[in-house]
Amino acid sequence: LDALLRGAAEAGLAPGALAAFSGGEVRTLICGRGGGVDVDELRAHAQYTEDARTGFGHDHVVALWFWQAMADLGAAGVARVLAFATGSDRIPVDGFRPPLTLTHDAARTDALPVAHTCFNQIILSRASSYAAAARQLRCAVDNCASFELS
Repeated sequence: LDALLRGAAEAGLAPGALAAFSGGEVRTLICGRGGGVDVDELRAHAQYTEDARTGFGHDHVVALWFWQAMADLGAAGVARVLAFATGSDRIPVDGFRPPLTLTHDAARTDALPVAHTCFNQIILSRASSYAAAARQLRCAVDNCASFELS
């Protein structure tokens, strides 16, 4: 608690400013929104590195398979993918800034997804099937050594 108060003072908050918040509100401000990640909300706020050459965008098969795999993962799996991509298994209190960005690497086929947590980005390759795409996503997320905020 002392470290939190010192940090608030260093950030320029007036003494007692945190008293206006409940403990749960302070936790949300620091850690993000709890209660699970809604795949539809995540998808609605996602951005795509559009590529006219490959036609990559929200309706490209690579993106569609990614979202299908996300829906099939369940709440715990979706939280792991979010941590893989962003460094946190929670949605920040102010949403996605920067947003989750999906990028297609057309030069790679059947490769594991790559994440850049500083940019909330996942780079996806084209998979030979939906089953392969889902397996690659699970493998990357389950076996990554990542930077995580907790």
